[in-house]
Amino acid sequence: MSTNTLVANELIVRLSGEIDLSRVPNLVRLEKQLSKEDSVVIDLSDVTYFDTTFLRFLRNLRKQPNKGDRSSIKIVGFHNKFRRIFELTGFSKIFDVEWRT
Repeated sequence: MSTNTLVANELIVRLSGEIDLSRVPNLVRLEKQLSKEDSVVIDLSDVTYFDTTFLRFLRNLRKQPNKGDRSSIKIVGFHNKFRRIFELTGFSKIFDVEWRT
């Protein structure tokens, strides 16, 4: 589901596959791990599907005391096919997102 790399004081987390209800245990563990990091980059290049489980994960991550700043969580590799749901939910305004085509 994920691989983690530390680069220049940013923890890069690369998620893959489908992120849905079946991944909740993994996401809970990841959320706890990320709570200790000041700056996180989430790479979604290999994500093929996500549902509200992923949106809840992002919301919970953002609620952490050191993650309130938009720049502390960056999302990269986000496929353009997911843009609409991210914009409709308002997440595109509260997260730093780099879209890919």
